[in-house]
Amino acid sequence: MSQSKLVVATSNQGKLKEIRTLLEDTNWLVLGLSDFNLQDTAIIETGNSYLENALAKANNIAKLTGIITLADDSGLEVNALGGKPGVVTARFGGPLLNDNQRCDYLLKLLTDVPKEKRQACFRAVLAISIPGGLNFAREGILNGYIAQSFRGENGFGYDPIFELQDGRTLAELGSEKQQISHRFQAMRAIKKVLREFDHG
Repeated sequence: MSQSKLVVATSNQGKLKEIRTLLEDTNWLVLGLSDFNLQDTAIIETGNSYLENALAKANNIAKLTGIITLADDSGLEVNALGGKPGVVTARFGGPLLNDNQRCDYLLKLLTDVPKEKRQACFRAVLAISIPGGLNFAREGILNGYIAQSFRGENGFGYDPIFELQDGRTLAELGSEKQQISHRFQAMRAIKKVLREFDHG
């Protein structure tokens, strides 16, 4: 049986790997931007919401490749910071910071905030663009807290400082993260849409 092609509109290798893992049980051949020699310049994030950004990325890459495209926009929302970083999560603290520096920046902002006021959530919106103009989107949310310090070796982004209700950070989880993450929840819903377009 031939595989249907799906482009993931991201240059974030951690995110691409996670999405590939989440789609392992499907018939989709998951491709990244590098498979089309597309650069970050093809990714546009100027929207005011995760949905706007996800749809813009999906539509742009679907138009450039002519292939069904999946795009994600996700972010971390910290209650003590009024919901920030939100849609600017990937650029929080400045565009030149790496993941560890970004986590460190966030921890410094919360230095005097006690655990009970460090509530946060990860929110993910996955959008599908079908060449020809059809769009679909689904959302997933994972609630937790911002830890006091870095813990764990797995994952990427803010995983080492995002603490679950059981006290573990996402970076302390192994493959178990795939079953609870905000992206997993959104993917479970979006897979139902993808089944309708799998012509492999």
